[in-house]
Amino acid sequence: MKTVLHSYKFDIRNDAEYAEYNALHSTLRAAGLECFRTLAPSPIGKEINHRALDGKEVELETKHLFDNQWNSAPGTGGSENGWRLFDWCEPIYPNENLRTGYWLEQTDEMKSIRSNTAKCGYCGAMAPVGAMEFCDKCIDSEYLTEKGLHLTRMVPIEYTNNSRAKLTYEESVALLPKYKDAQIHGATDRGKARIAKAYADCNAQHKRALISAENEYKGMLISAENEYKGMLWILDNCPGLAQNAIYYTHTGRWCFGWRTPIGPSMKDEVSAMLAEFPLPYDIK
Repeated sequence: MKTVLHSYKFDIRNDAEYAEYNALHSTLRAAGLECFRTLAPSPIGKEINHRALDGKEVELETKHLFDNQWNSAPGTGGSENGWRLFDWCEPIYPNENLRTGYWLEQTDEMKSIRSNTAKCGYCGAMAPVGAMEFCDKCIDSEYLTEKGLHLTRMVPIEYTNNSRAKLTYEESVALLPKYKDAQIHGATDRGKARIAKAYADCNAQHKRALISAENEYKGMLISAENEYKGMLWILDNCPGLAQNAIYYTHTGRWCFGWRTPIGPSMKDEVSAMLAEFPLPYDIK
């Protein structure tokens, strides 16, 4: 869709400009527009140079619709991704006497699409008015609660700024069974994909646990074998060291002198005895 952007700038210390500013405000309010005021530069992103677009045609996208703003097509005003354009925007500057902003001409096409397109208050999904009373795109969301079901009520874009009515008794009776079934079994491709992923994650976690247990078991067997093999060698070759030797399972190494450190006079002799020791070791 296309419309025209109009920019304005007034110094309200000047009586004539002040009167012109008030007249513009009255005209825009009478047209049903509400002024969006925010600190400049805008906290929602880089502020558009509306002065450069004054009186120029801009193209609006309709993929995502809002009650008081639009997304402009890429390339608008030199922006690669387009801009967020409000129906009427007036940034707030430190100098309160400076009143500058812009507004969009409200075409019949713009009004029509807002009147005839409904939007979910929970996930933002859109559909033609009357196509569905409640959104079916997010009913299986893991974050949607029973108390929040009224947010899925489909409301015309032009009224989405209003609070959505709570569910009536009849609506609750009709919607809750669908909600419960969707939460358990999934209702949308996204919901079913989430459940399928949970299955896959469960199987993957189980597989990792089995591998870990198997590796731990293998590690325990290896550790026990090394401890047994090492002690047999010690008893066969230097049994006197048996009481002063220990196998550390956490490092996989033997330690000689763990109880009583090997003295300097014994170190060379012990080293010579252990020259053919079949496992990693340290002498303390």
